[in-house]
Amino acid sequence: MSDQPSYPPSPAGLPGRYPPPGPPANPVPGAPGGYPHDAEVFAIVTDTTSGDYPGDTHFSDLANSQCTDAASSYIGTDFNSRDDIGGGFFYPTTDSWAGGDRTITCYLDRTDGQQLTGSLHNIGSSPLPGP
Repeated sequence: MSDQPSYPPSPAGLPGRYPPPGPPANPVPGAPGGYPHDAEVFAIVTDTTSGDYPGDTHFSDLANSQCTDAASSYIGTDFNSRDDIGGGFFYPTTDSWAGGDRTITCYLDRTDGQQLTGSLHNIGSSPLPGP
């Protein structure tokens, strides 16, 4: 997202963002067509691990596997074939994990930092919505 710090891409191209660096400027998951939004939440992954906090590497590995596959399904083409679509994920902090949080939130955004003005769902190889 344009107002967030830059993170190096992971091997699957989805940067982990831990902890989220503040609330998003426009938190509209799956915003309806025409409504400008910074990113689009497309999947929630539930971690079935129990016990102590598993750590950053665990979450990164799980999210890169689960979010990348889900992104390809969501957009209707191989996620890694679209250099104009980026993404990332949020995962539990040690405190939220201790409280029972087991969710990883996967999102997509534009790599040029512009806002989306329509959904990326089933976009395939079509041009991105937005400016």
